Amino acid sequence: MNLHHLYSSDELLAFFMGKNSPERQDFIIDNLRVEKDVVEA
Repeated sequence: MNLHHLYSSDELLAFFMGKNSPERQDFIIDNLRVEKDVVEA
């Protein structure tokens, strides 16, 4: 994924590595994925 045209490197690093701001928390919650293990019988 390339977001270079949307944000600078510093902004992306601050968002992903920064404190848990409300915006960051919402982003994480909205993009959570759960993988389920398939059990074969």
